[in-house]
Amino acid sequence: MFEFITILLIYLLIKSLKSKGDNSGISFDYINDQYDEVVHDLGKMIVQKEKGKKEAKEFEKARKIGPNRKGRVFLLEFEGSLDAKEVEKLRNEISAVLAVATKGNEVVISLDSPGGTVNGYGLAATQLERIRNAGLTLTVLVDKMAASGGYMMASVGSKIVASPFAYIGSVGVVAEFPNFNRLLKKFNIDYKTYTAGKSKRTVTSFGEITKDKEKRFTESLEKIHIQFKEHIKLHRPNIDINKIATGNHWTAKEALKLGLVDSIQASDDYINDKIKKSHVYKVDFIQKTSILDRFTDSAAAALVRQLNIWYKNNIQIK
Repeated sequence: MFEFITILLIYLLIKSLKSKGDNSGISFDYINDQYDEVVHDLGKMIVQKEKGKKEAKEFEKARKIGPNRKGRVFLLEFEGSLDAKEVEKLRNEISAVLAVATKGNEVVISLDSPGGTVNGYGLAATQLERIRNAGLTLTVLVDKMAASGGYMMASVGSKIVASPFAYIGSVGVVAEFPNFNRLLKKFNIDYKTYTAGKSKRTVTSFGEITKDKEKRFTESLEKIHIQFKEHIKLHRPNIDINKIATGNHWTAKEALKLGLVDSIQASDDYINDKIKKSHVYKVDFIQKTSILDRFTDSAAAALVRQLNIWYKNNIQIK
């Protein structure tokens, strides 16, 4: 039995390694078909119930003519985490769209993010700029939140459409972490950092915080804030940047008055309107996982569950 399990694991490992080179792909789903089918089935049922089978057949005949749609719309989704790791998925989707889109097409991105790392969201915003640079219309839909780095991305849009209570803005920069230097000193523990270059290190979690280090650290944050403001001003020149770049955020209705968004509407209504008038394609980059990846992920999840059970059974707050 042990030998069989060993051979099986080796086989799965080899198969996994062989599939590493071909483990992802782009899908283009034509979502008009799904919409038309639902509308047709419901419409036919209602007509038949209210008027009769003859009228239902006429309804069926009219459907074969089909709606008169013009232009293409590409629909993307971005739900960002703090490290903006989703940018890899986004860049693949944008590259695929740019390969087939023509001028006059529209790209609609449904965006939800509280922001996060400067470099991660800076890259994500740059990816959206590729769409604008290609001469395409970029519409950003915000149902819940586009704050900080999320708004850095949203500001690139040709227009921003947000639901009434979505959080918008927070054009600011923040860094926070605990400092354990006094705790180390209490236990006579030395923590030393050796650098070449005066500004190689400023404030850290374990080093002593001096006024000079704090000054250099806040100066670096201010430089990032200036660049952030310049980015917003470039893409939304009519905004009073000094009024909104305070780190505050607003609901979309408030943000509309400040020029941070262009209209108030739920994303569902905007997308459904596009489906009625245009050919809409849902674009998705699918990262396929190997058998070994799925096996190790499952094993890790099982281990976490067991640790949680042990924690609950052995550690209590009293």
